Amino acid sequence: MVNEWRARYRKPVVLDEIAYEGNIQHGWGNISGEEMLRRFWEAVCRGGYPGHGETYLHPEDILYLFYYSFMCLSFREFYFDDDTEFSVRVLDTWNMTVEDKGVYKGKFRIELPERMYMAVQVKKAE
Repeated sequence: MVNEWRARYRKPVVLDEIAYEGNIQHGWGNISGEEMLRRFWEAVCRGGYPGHGETYLHPEDILYLFYYSFMCLSFREFYFDDDTEFSVRVLDTWNMTVEDKGVYKGKFRIELPERMYMAVQVKKAE
């Protein structure tokens, strides 16, 4: 697709969320580190600019979801199940700050500051 997009739009092609390295059940969050690296190389060799994300399920059933990006999102929505409570923190990886967002369950929305290099940490509440 990168070749096609570059030819069609004659602009840089940014590939954000080309899947997530991780071990969760969803297809978007369970590729290997090797597959992520392969996708990066393919994107770069075709003239694209890939982004990276990872999601790992902790052995004690605690989900860590990190979202790193150059995108400036105003919010992010999450849904895992209707019963489990999750604590959420927003990490500003550029300014090295952490903001607790509270505890949620079911479908929830996390407001973000519309800055680059933000990460969202979601883990099973204790």
